[in-house]
Amino acid sequence: MAAGKLVFVTGFKELDAKLIQMEPKLQRKFVRGALRKGGKRLTQEAKRIVQAESRDTGAFEQSLKVKALKRSRKRIGIQMFPEREKLFAKYAAKHGGKPPHPAKGESEPFYYPAAIEFGTEERPAVKPLRRALYDNAEVYREYFKADL
Repeated sequence: MAAGKLVFVTGFKELDAKLIQMEPKLQRKFVRGALRKGGKRLTQEAKRIVQAESRDTGAFEQSLKVKALKRSRKRIGIQMFPEREKLFAKYAAKHGGKPPHPAKGESEPFYYPAAIEFGTEERPAVKPLRRALYDNAEVYREYFKADL
């Protein structure tokens, strides 16, 4: 059945032609699966960069998670982010139950993944999340094409 309003533009003409011929429900199913697999690969690359280039206890890399975007009729996607609660729990477990020290003038624990991603006055930015995606964009497109 070639009915449906969903249209995916993957950038690959053969895949787009096949997707258009599918039912919208199947289109979403295949695309979500391929996106999730790509997100898992992306997470592993970000973890590798964090391990190699930043001084981290391991709590940041262990807290990275892939999650589907909120349901919408207009878009399908995933997001990769560190879970705040899991991060602080792992950090506390490795440091004798103590959370990270608050920044000057703050009362909440310092959210150090932001310092790793964006840098501070003393340290340059490592940007593991951004680099994991943009340094390997073509590779991830090919993986997405193969998964789809």
